Amino acid sequence: MNSNKSILSIEELNSVIEVAIKETFSKFMRTQVSCEELELTVRDSLKRDISGVVGLVRDDSIEGTFSINFEYETLTPLLCQFFKKEVTTTDKMTSESVAELTNMIYGIIKEYLNNHDYGYQMCLPVVTVGNCHEVFSSVRGERSLFKVDSPLGSFWCEMNLHKIGIDTLLAA
Repeated sequence: MNSNKSILSIEELNSVIEVAIKETFSKFMRTQVSCEELELTVRDSLKRDISGVVGLVRDDSIEGTFSINFEYETLTPLLCQFFKKEVTTTDKMTSESVAELTNMIYGIIKEYLNNHDYGYQMCLPVVTVGNCHEVFSSVRGERSLFKVDSPLGSFWCEMNLHKIGIDTLLAA
């Protein structure tokens, strides 16, 4: 890695996350979305039925996580619109789609960070399914939470970075 890497602010990183979300849904799902950064205090009230989670891996350590979290009421119509056929919440295609969305958004974020010499690696997403489940991250550091509004409903994206990782990512 280059020791002359640029230092990113949390605002710049949040901007990259927002662009990645919008670009993924525009290109892959053919739908426009808007993002709103939320206060972390609302995090505990979020309902999740299916979530995709990916680790931010660098130098053989996990420095953070990115997750996308849906209620079935939003995800099912989005997938029906995309696939132009009926999709059920238990369909394997549903879990695979959430994994792919997670992977695509993370890929855009990773590419941006790696263009700034951060050296993040590819990491495969994990999908969790279950009515009203919660996703906890053991990451202690910077957290960003976005409410994403689509024409068919809202969902949430969350980024967590370890303090150790954030110190190298963000200005002190």
